[in-house]
Amino acid sequence: MKAVTKRFPDTRSAELCKNLQVLQHEVCELRINPLHLGIAYFDYTWGLLIAALRARSIRADMFIADSIEAGLVAMAVSSRLRIPFVFDFRDDYSLLASYDEWKLRHFLVKRLEQSIPRRAHMVTTANREISQFCIALGTPDSKVVVVPNGVDTSIYFPMNGDQSLRDELDLNKHSVVLYRGKITKYYRVETLMKAMAIVQREHGHVKFVVVGDGVEMDAMKRLAQSLGLGDAVIFTGFVSTSVLPKYINLADICLYPIPNSSGLAPLEYAACKKPSILPIGSTGKLGVSHELVEKNAVLAVDDSPEGFAGGILTLLHNRDRAQAMGERAMQIVRRSFQWSQVAAIYEQSLRRALSRNGSVGSTRNDAASCRFN
Repeated sequence: MKAVTKRFPDTRSAELCKNLQVLQHEVCELRINPLHLGIAYFDYTWGLLIAALRARSIRADMFIADSIEAGLVAMAVSSRLRIPFVFDFRDDYSLLASYDEWKLRHFLVKRLEQSIPRRAHMVTTANREISQFCIALGTPDSKVVVVPNGVDTSIYFPMNGDQSLRDELDLNKHSVVLYRGKITKYYRVETLMKAMAIVQREHGHVKFVVVGDGVEMDAMKRLAQSLGLGDAVIFTGFVSTSVLPKYINLADICLYPIPNSSGLAPLEYAACKKPSILPIGSTGKLGVSHELVEKNAVLAVDDSPEGFAGGILTLLHNRDRAQAMGERAMQIVRRSFQWSQVAAIYEQSLRRALSRNGSVGSTRNDAASCRFN
């Protein structure tokens, strides 16, 4: 079986699989590719069926599903072939689907969120909130393991701000507030925009750098203009992983608009020793770690433009507090959230799932896994 790694290197699945390969496991990637006939439901249904048929020809010790649709395929194929499957539950899938134009998909995703964890041989989750959600559904707690996101500290680390990049973005003599991530309705970047408009009225020498791309990019640009932000907001568009740390290291304060301290971006901010602001609250599957708040490693604020604006102004006016916050966050990440450490937890979870099902793969390091995405 050929080992395949085709994902961007900063994603959870790619990093976990890369580390599994380092540990001498063989990983085969099976992509779910919808047809392109113009009818979304038809196209994706056939994509799922084709993936299921292809999976039956793969000799694997285990199936790993890293999305809700992949979980559906893995669940069906696993029962047929009597091969255990692990569901990597890492996001609030039903909330994501609620922003989708396919209303039927939102309904189906909600149902799959409730059935797949109960049918999986092991569920790995990105945080405690998702674990509690799965257990509340009736999934035995012995089958649920928290495998948090991680960060590559050889790429993300504190460095002096790139002066040429600072010049290019016209950031000299300005404090810099940064958001890195997708620009979609799910991430609610408009809340950050409205917060920056409040900050601008009280602190004129500050610029907001938005690093990323998405379907709401044009809408956010129009919003920035309507709020009178003008050149105080800089949209960089998509930035590759090799350059992204340079942008983060230009920031004085970093923002994340959803209550998810286990997200990739907050961990990248922390690895670069940057203070970050996240909203208080929970979606039921995502939340802000109380440990991080209690240790003053992040600043949790009301989930509103006024809340974010207040947090930004607090840290801009208290540089010592901001610096200490970034230092504490970096220490926590280096101690517990490097990808090699996370992968060790992940591998142990996979071995448990294999051993429970009597697979020989639990006793050898070259066990093959098929990862759906």
